Amino acid sequence: MTAVADHNVMASSKLRRLRLVWEQPETHRFVEVGQLTELDDQGRYSFQYSPGIQDLGLVPLTEFPEFSATYVSEWLPAFFLNRVMSARRPSYYAYLSWLGLSGSTEPMEILARTGGGRATDDFHVLDTFDVQNGHRVGWFPASGIARIDGASQRVVGLRAGDELAIVDGAGDEQDHRRMLLSSPDGTPVGYVPDWLVDEVDQMRKTGPVTIFVEQVNLDAPDHLKLLCRLETPAD
Repeated sequence: MTAVADHNVMASSKLRRLRLVWEQPETHRFVEVGQLTELDDQGRYSFQYSPGIQDLGLVPLTEFPEFSATYVSEWLPAFFLNRVMSARRPSYYAYLSWLGLSGSTEPMEILARTGGGRATDDFHVLDTFDVQNGHRVGWFPASGIARIDGASQRVVGLRAGDELAIVDGAGDEQDHRRMLLSSPDGTPVGYVPDWLVDEVDQMRKTGPVTIFVEQVNLDAPDHLKLLCRLETPAD
């Protein structure tokens, strides 16, 4: 696929927008480096870097070599598509179920719920948290369950709708920003994913953020065992 650099793209409608974030190696903070937008129902997408991102030391991505361009393609760019499990994988439909999604789900929704992380780089994808009934709402799988003694067993006892408390500063000296999630009885069951911590922190500056259990996936690996729902009042 060859993306076309178009400085004057005009979209009649925008179905979905996600933000690409990058973990800076020096600070380990995630900064927004660009936006991926689903332009219409014809399968067109655009990617555009955030203004000034080159000043933070980011090397332009191979698929998007110019910081000043808007890239438009007729399909999801490979940089993002490679962050979605292939539908040919035997576990694909189980994977969708663990994310609370159906077989007809678009890749953009999968990226929004998983963060689109890969072991080979420091990029993730952030949802824009669409407004539903006066609240911004989003979903994410709790991270770090395998690192907490007994968490895999405790997660089994959770039920959809249970509220999970956020415990700040639960990391070690190198990662004091980590946000622990605790069950209604006060025991730890996982973490807010690292790539989402700064976003949650920003949300809490303008209103309360509540985390609920969306579903527990008994047959899933630990990193997908607990699907959470985030809610905060809309601006």
